[in-house]
Amino acid sequence: MPFVNANTSASVWRQNTNQVVNQDGNRALYRTLVTFGAGKAVIGAVTYAGTGDGTIDDLDSGVDGPTESWTITFTSATAFDVSGTVSGAQPSGVVGTNYTTTGDTITSLLSFLITAGATPFVAADVWTIPVTIGALSGQPEQWVLDRWSPFTTAGGGFVDLLDRSTIGTEGALIWHGLGNGSEAFYQGIAITETPASQIWNFILRGYTGFSPTADWDTQPGVGPQVFTAQWDNDMEYWFVVNSRRYVAVWVVSTTMHALYQGAILPFASPAEWPFPNAYFGEKDDEEAWNSVASQYNHGHHFPTSQNGFIRDVGGLWRIGREQSNLTSFSESIRSSFFQAGSIWDGHENFDSGDHQLMPMTYVSIGQVTAPLTGEALGVADGCFQVTGFNNSPQTILSIGGTDHLVVNDIFQVQRDDFWALELA
Repeated sequence: MPFVNANTSASVWRQNTNQVVNQDGNRALYRTLVTFGAGKAVIGAVTYAGTGDGTIDDLDSGVDGPTESWTITFTSATAFDVSGTVSGAQPSGVVGTNYTTTGDTITSLLSFLITAGATPFVAADVWTIPVTIGALSGQPEQWVLDRWSPFTTAGGGFVDLLDRSTIGTEGALIWHGLGNGSEAFYQGIAITETPASQIWNFILRGYTGFSPTADWDTQPGVGPQVFTAQWDNDMEYWFVVNSRRYVAVWVVSTTMHALYQGAILPFASPAEWPFPNAYFGEKDDEEAWNSVASQYNHGHHFPTSQNGFIRDVGGLWRIGREQSNLTSFSESIRSSFFQAGSIWDGHENFDSGDHQLMPMTYVSIGQVTAPLTGEALGVADGCFQVTGFNNSPQTILSIGGTDHLVVNDIFQVQRDDFWALELA
């Protein structure tokens, strides 16, 4: 099951019980993508019975965790026991300290932080947390966690929520898809927030490997940063994951946003191009989703405005920019999607009212000596060009028996500002 959506109920990933701290907006989207992609157990509705009015936050489940019910039972005002109906008794914990069952954020079956309130906990106060085995648990599409922490920091101003300077296995997300089993496509996501400026962003990077002794920004073969915009409220979302790549689409107010991380499908053999890794977001720096600069400079993975990179056969991360901006960027790629005078300028749908899909093709431009100079490099896996003529965002097109989500580029609705994501 490589596809999940919440287009009918954007609140399914929010814990709204009065004893659980809400993880709104970008933090919740981040957690949910990792939960789904890594095959983590899905946390259900949390309940609490007791005297103390403290809170539980940063709830996270285990990779390949079984379907079971967890209980956190207080033995005093500051200490508690943890037990699962399948996993059994786990180490005890204390209030105010990050809790993991194994001492490691990746292998932990359950992670959380309990914070004391005005009224102390008493013995027998209890939280009950149901979890259900993840859809991708044990499946070939499942991504492997290399670095991960469910615990976020707090503070005002510019905040990196998951410490990018951390080494080891704990910190901002690094994970990889296994491709055909002999490959590994490494990608990373971190979170940054500047609430006063309405900036709620993901930071994206691509890598060629993972080193536990290097931080998030200095991993092997690291590519430049790319950003995507969210906000701190509910968002509808769609995730599509396979062993090579994942695609996420989400809605902020009336705008649609997207990211693509992992392999493209290259026009080359594995021997010619063994590592066609790529990542696309929206922009090369942090922006609020509703800023004028964001709306006109952001773009999806077409690419448009220095918003993504493909690692070419020569080992270079080629930048994605519009053709008109290439004077100082000789190592670049673009999509045929927005090319001036493209087929979309006069394209309409069929007489029957149906729409046709065309692969979103990346083209090498501005290259003089690099391999594959001036050639079509490959296509985005599961992403297609589609005309906006007689079309609208969030429409579901059924083509060849498969549903496709129609996505527009942030807020733009000209006929060449639409693409379609295969929901399979």
